[in-house]
Amino acid sequence: VTLMTVAVAYLVSVRLVAAAGKGVGISVPPEVEPIMVALLFGVVTDYGLFYMSRFRTRLRAAEAPRDAARETAAELTPLIVACGVAVAAGSAALAIADLGFLRAFGPGMALAVLVGLTVTITFLPAVLATVGGALLWPTRVSERPQRAVRTGWLDRLIVTAVHAPRRTTLVCMLLLAAMAGGLVWLEVGNPLIRGLPRDSEPRRAYEQLAAGFAPGVAAPTTLVVAGPDIAADREALGALQQVLGGQPGVAGLIGPATSPARQRFGIVVSPSGDAVRYVMVSEHDPLSADAVRLLRNLDARIGDLLEAVELQGSRALFAGDTAITSELIDTAGGDLLRVGPLVFVAVAIVLAIFLRALFAPVYLVLLAALAPLAALGLAVGFFQGLLGYPELTYFVPLAAGVLLVALGSDYNIFLVGRIWSEAGKRPAS
Repeated sequence: VTLMTVAVAYLVSVRLVAAAGKGVGISVPPEVEPIMVALLFGVVTDYGLFYMSRFRTRLRAAEAPRDAARETAAELTPLIVACGVAVAAGSAALAIADLGFLRAFGPGMALAVLVGLTVTITFLPAVLATVGGALLWPTRVSERPQRAVRTGWLDRLIVTAVHAPRRTTLVCMLLLAAMAGGLVWLEVGNPLIRGLPRDSEPRRAYEQLAAGFAPGVAAPTTLVVAGPDIAADREALGALQQVLGGQPGVAGLIGPATSPARQRFGIVVSPSGDAVRYVMVSEHDPLSADAVRLLRNLDARIGDLLEAVELQGSRALFAGDTAITSELIDTAGGDLLRVGPLVFVAVAIVLAIFLRALFAPVYLVLLAALAPLAALGLAVGFFQGLLGYPELTYFVPLAAGVLLVALGSDYNIFLVGRIWSEAGKRPAS
């Protein structure tokens, strides 16, 4: 039943997302589709389990299948709608990101979640009413479980948490903080080539290049130094090339001193003589965090280096794939600072409308913010520490953070909604 619901949601959402992207002139990146499938499996499976678990309870209470499906839908649909809208609102916040593919990624995910939500609250109850007790096969509906004294570890954990809430909160926060400690070692890059399968032709060509020359030869960094008639100062340009070539992490350098001819062919010296070019090969993968760190170090010191060789007054600009990766990392970091607060506000508004409260939404959103930090910390420990990957892809912290806050609020809504419902019937503490 869950697979059927996911299939229907996917077939509808993938076409809607493509049509919506075409309508507003946004190209939906191919990376969205597999993430859309994973997200639909996550939310539809959750909501389906909520429905089917409650449906089973009502069947075992001797209710007719249609009555059980109707009452289950009436009881849980408001909760599930609030859950889905919170996830969609959090995902849609990516629409204000500066990175173009994230602007398409966010609304696409939001639309997919809303489609999955719509399919779940309509298609699934209809299937439950039609299938009835056969849903529980091979267990028969008449076989009601014996109510036994609960002594399992999960039951003891719940009892402890309820009877010692302050201590439980403190322990949980300490555990989350410990897990988030892995962020201290977080490295981000754009492992485009090294992320390919080992038997792919680009990956094999890169590895042969790296073994025969240096990894950075696949995409050298260009440094352009511009100034009035700068090409005439050959001695200073040669001194700068020597200084740059001696920097740690630089495997090789081509510049004006490499070609002593005075002719200006436009390769390392511009025909006008107002600009020169240095081509720098790094010892690292040009899209890696190490290469970006090397570039940023040189960029921060290039003014002093120019002054040291008496080229003060010249302008220096870096270009190349490493410079692009550095810019992407900076942009993603800026998007995180801009999108993050909007995600919290969007989810808090949904919670406030659903719970009709002001303090609880803020409290729940703050709790949901702890989980992404802990999850990313564990990801760093697992991928960089255990598996030995040098870095995470630059957009992972932003995308994972947004989705985890939204999904964490999703579970909070369901749990708090059930507590709210039970609080009307019995004491809350």
